[in-house]
Amino acid sequence: KIRGGKATADMLNHLVVNAYGEKLSIIETAQITLKTPTKLLISTFDNEITNHVATAIRDSGFGFTPIVEGSNITVTVAKPSREARDNLIKITSKQGESTKADIRHVRKQAMDYIKKLKGKISE
Repeated sequence: KIRGGKATADMLNHLVVNAYGEKLSIIETAQITLKTPTKLLISTFDNEITNHVATAIRDSGFGFTPIVEGSNITVTVAKPSREARDNLIKITSKQGESTKADIRHVRKQAMDYIKKLKGKISE
């Protein structure tokens, strides 16, 4: 996933939490809301799994440092550095080019299929 510097309530929805001996989606274990434009508030449904949710957030690869406050977890979403923004530009550019190539390939296959059909269909 590509993440900019803006916090959104659904940016953590893909995380998996190891709780109750199972792997659960974070949305099955907690409610995620925006506390401020740069802070997320995660309210767990059960106090016993708060640390498990915090660990999943810490290990997510986003570079977040969750702060546990009772059954709530606060996560500050920092703006990306200049280097991170430049890297993000490169990644999105590559993904855009790859998507364009895929579209061209599918379009060519469809055109070839239509040409084959044209020869078989009488007018």
